Amino acid sequence: MRMKVGILTDDLSGGMNIGVEFSAAGMETLLVQAGVVRDAEVLIVNTETRNRAPDVAYQTVREAARTLRQMAPEIVVKKIDSLLRGAIGQEVTAVREVFGFERCLLVAASPKIGRKTVGGYHHVDSYLLEMVLPQVDPSSPIEGSNILTIVGKQTDLPIELIGLDTIYEGAAAIRTRIQQSKAGVLVADCAEQADLNRVVEAAYRAGIRFFAGTYGMGEALSRLYEQPGRPTLFLIGTLSAVAHQQVQALKDAFACAHIQVAYDETFLDRSAADYALPYRAALTDALAMYPHVILQVSTLPDQAEQLWYEAMLRGIDRAEIAARIDALVRAVLTPMPVGLGGFVATGGTTAFSLFGLLGADGLRLETREILPGTPGARIVGGPHDGLPFIAKPGSQGADDALVRLARYVQEINHAHRL
Repeated sequence: MRMKVGILTDDLSGGMNIGVEFSAAGMETLLVQAGVVRDAEVLIVNTETRNRAPDVAYQTVREAARTLRQMAPEIVVKKIDSLLRGAIGQEVTAVREVFGFERCLLVAASPKIGRKTVGGYHHVDSYLLEMVLPQVDPSSPIEGSNILTIVGKQTDLPIELIGLDTIYEGAAAIRTRIQQSKAGVLVADCAEQADLNRVVEAAYRAGIRFFAGTYGMGEALSRLYEQPGRPTLFLIGTLSAVAHQQVQALKDAFACAHIQVAYDETFLDRSAADYALPYRAALTDALAMYPHVILQVSTLPDQAEQLWYEAMLRGIDRAEIAARIDALVRAVLTPMPVGLGGFVATGGTTAFSLFGLLGADGLRLETREILPGTPGARIVGGPHDGLPFIAKPGSQGADDALVRLARYVQEINHAHRL
């Protein structure tokens, strides 16, 4: 097995929290102590150097890196603390020397747990690091909050910043910034997980194969290895504003196709089969290209008001509109596409309509709740027997609800392949 990612972590729990991001993406992930050599897609080596003297940390990581180099990983990661504790500069230097990397992209931010970097300054839950660290770890010798200054005191490597302004410009701007830099360490700002995903992918495309980071880095890197596999169909039928936020979070986290049904005045005149034709074609194309396909049949707020107004003028009530939308869903999804990996529906009526199209006998509920009130389930009977089916109440869940459901489907399919 060719090792895809080799990770050197400075403590056990840190190795586990970055590791689960790879295993959740379906990659075989193994954590070992320094000196142990094992084959895996993702190998995490714990050097336990977080609280060691800088010179000891440097030598320990250097030896671990030499062993890891024999496994020829495609990408190397130096897992660091999200509070910047430990000999980060010395350990990055050690890995760079052993592998001969030209530069390292360092992202200390972990937005999912409130760690953000803006202008090179590290924040914890909206507070500067220097305001929080004395309460969390009074023994820490770290001063200030500027990552370039903190890491710069630990290494002779030149350090430069990739700011949020560059990241917001997109992949091309990030690649240009990297290619023009002569720094050995590039520190990237990051306010959201989407920023982290974007800068890591752009850096990879620019040729960087050495990364330093914490929780969140695993998600960003695992996206580079997403398998086309069998796509998951997300049917979004709820009008809740929460749904729009959850769809956006899903698009930020994964490569997705988003098909939004647009409702104009002709929707009230044309047959469902006729109106469905372009969406059926778009769905077929998307399922062949993307691992996650979102079919959003709920109306956008501005379209909803216009549609209901037009219907009122014609004497059509909302129940009839709902029936027409249900007929549209059936027209788009009949016959149900083959080769799918799972189904996620938001909104009770939407979930009922989708389930009715699957030719199934029932659902086998699992003991595990993926979200509060949203259990995992498998289809029983019919052509889709055994596939995951999730029905999420439309207005419930945090912004990452669909992301978590997508990861559940990935886990089920990965376990099935094994």
